Amino acid sequence: MNSVGNNTLPLYWADEISVERQDAELIVRGIRYLPPLSGTFVKRDLVGKYAQALKSGSLQKGGANEAPHVRFARAETDEQLQNFIEHYGPICPIASSVQLRPARGDDRPATEIVACEELARLRRERNTFVATSELLKEVKSQAPSFNRMRELVDKIWIGTNGWFSEWKQEGSRRRELLIGGDQPSWAWSVRSQRQIELKRNYCRSRRVPEVLLHPDRVDSNSAATNEELLRLKEACDNPTDTAAKEIVEPCHEIVCTLLNGFPVYVQRWEGLSIEFPAEDVVFGIRPALYYLLRCDYLSDVHIARCPWQHCSLKWFRQDRRGQIFCSAECERKNRQRDYYLRKGRKTKCKYYVSTVKPERAKARNKEANTANHGRK
Repeated sequence: MNSVGNNTLPLYWADEISVERQDAELIVRGIRYLPPLSGTFVKRDLVGKYAQALKSGSLQKGGANEAPHVRFARAETDEQLQNFIEHYGPICPIASSVQLRPARGDDRPATEIVACEELARLRRERNTFVATSELLKEVKSQAPSFNRMRELVDKIWIGTNGWFSEWKQEGSRRRELLIGGDQPSWAWSVRSQRQIELKRNYCRSRRVPEVLLHPDRVDSNSAATNEELLRLKEACDNPTDTAAKEIVEPCHEIVCTLLNGFPVYVQRWEGLSIEFPAEDVVFGIRPALYYLLRCDYLSDVHIARCPWQHCSLKWFRQDRRGQIFCSAECERKNRQRDYYLRKGRKTKCKYYVSTVKPERAKARNKEANTANHGRK
């Protein structure tokens, strides 16, 4: 069964999108033509753009960074978020603000869609999405960070607290508009939120064992076997790594709970069986973004943050498993910085004291002698 490919149904919010900012809100308007305008939806097709990014990534390094969900992760400012919405549509607008009405001035059937996106909610959704992406990276890492995973789980728990309320509001608005049945295309319940909370509480309750923090207190004459003492000694070398292994599986379950909130469906199209998200994205493209994250989770690559602090991309999609930096240039710059911090600074100081400083003193003395000779 094919999950993502070039032969997929177009999944997009609208053909023509405009965004108007009003204080702390974005008023998003779009026109949905039936059938879509030829070539227009290709620019906004989320799954199609993802497939193109994967194809581009296989041909050239870094080509997958244009995938929609990677661009969303890189949108760190309000202006960047607004640009993303102008291209793909709103993420999770206020359900009561969504309006559908016949478009005027066009011969072909069309529907105008209007929605209001709150900037505060938009920032929260972006932070939740980024935290989920980074948690996915940590749980797949060979050396996950104990403290970082706990921080990310907290962010996800905070970010998803309002999802059940949003799910109910969307269902109510759908019944008013008489579209797509009376249930949203995504599914989030009290049980889903409870599962996130339980796993979060478990991760918060984990601590680095006292015996690992104070290995000198281990009694070699205890009843423990030599093998147990050897394992304990190895654990004492990396106490946080040992504690991280205890919460990796709960973190996996949190990611699964999030992705299960946006179900996929098996469809037949042009003789192919494809796994596809819900086509109804009138109330935002959030289900489509988590579908793309789901594809990454089930593969060997994922979205990662470039460790180079001055990287222009910040976030990128790995071209291969275990890739750390987004490009060879960032890797080189980071390696040069590490070398400077370890050895370069001392070498530079030594060179300054032994060479530069004496030469400058010699030049100053020469200038002083020349000035004195001129006075005479």
